[in-house]
Amino acid sequence: MIICSTTVAQEKKFSGWAMSANTIKINPKIVFQFDMQLRSTNNFKNPEVFIIRPVLAYMINKTTSIGIGVGSISTWKTIEEVRDETKEFRIFQQMNTEKKYGASTIQHRIRVEERWLPEVSVADGAFKKTGTNFNFRARYLTKFMIPTKKTLQFSKGFYVVAQNEFYFNLAGASFANNKFFDQSRTYGGAGLRINKTLDIELGYMYQYVEGEAKTYISNSILHFATFLRL
Repeated sequence: MIICSTTVAQEKKFSGWAMSANTIKINPKIVFQFDMQLRSTNNFKNPEVFIIRPVLAYMINKTTSIGIGVGSISTWKTIEEVRDETKEFRIFQQMNTEKKYGASTIQHRIRVEERWLPEVSVADGAFKKTGTNFNFRARYLTKFMIPTKKTLQFSKGFYVVAQNEFYFNLAGASFANNKFFDQSRTYGGAGLRINKTLDIELGYMYQYVEGEAKTYISNSILHFATFLRL
């Protein structure tokens, strides 16, 4: 008799993410968006990722926009007991739809990313870039925002929010996790709309990241965000 067993390796993390997202209407058709994010390592010990991501969007109609953006992603890693920074550059295209149902909002966003991932080695106590790999990834986000009180014009007050985003490797999966499915991020939280231009939000995000072979990362995230609309 042959007995087969399956072992799945799991890495558990608990980190913190802070984000500032800003939207500036240049005119009724052109919108400039800009977000920054800072993420911590496990148990909030050190900074791990810093993201700067501007987007220029064109409004097709009152609810739907298409846009193009760039991203600079700084990641601090430890290799051979050396902690240093790597930089990823990406270009992305997206389509975003936001529809209102009363004062509630449902958002759908499809984004594709062309990512240039650095290869590094350790030399003289620091990281040395040895090459660049290309990865093409797709993302799909759905987000629900519901005020806690019934109102037709939601300009001030508390709200709840829930969202989920899936990531898929379309090309260059061998430079990511070597799989078509990359990760998912599920989020729930509560926010305060201070006025028509500013929201602050706090919530919990669960990030599930597929690894190579039979491994995965389970990351519980305390998430804080501000949203500015001008």
